[in-house]
Amino acid sequence: MVVDDDTETREALAEELESHGLRCLTAEDGREALDIMRHGQPQVNAVVLDLMMPVMDGWQVLARMRTDDSLRDIPVLVISAGDPRAFSALPPWQRSMKKPLELDSFLRTVDAMLEEAAPVA
Repeated sequence: MVVDDDTETREALAEELESHGLRCLTAEDGREALDIMRHGQPQVNAVVLDLMMPVMDGWQVLARMRTDDSLRDIPVLVISAGDPRAFSALPPWQRSMKKPLELDSFLRTVDAMLEEAAPVA
């Protein structure tokens, strides 16, 4: 799932992920993203999350995901074009990338997140 209030960014990232062979849901703010993750189908296996959004920002989404048993294990890639110091407030284990994203690195990171989230057979 790609969560970003910027329509152009959200659609471009979703298109790249789909051309990479992945099915991609989108949301324009954190509230919509949480609603889809909790009640939507299909299941969300990874999230690309912008930090700076109206209605509910990425910080609030991360906080709610960490306290929700059904969402806490979904890997998240935080993205932001804002102040790079914001990344220093993230836990050291949290994946993050500064916008504009380098496409190859972005796709490798998403692939790693999906591999990490895959159930062990």
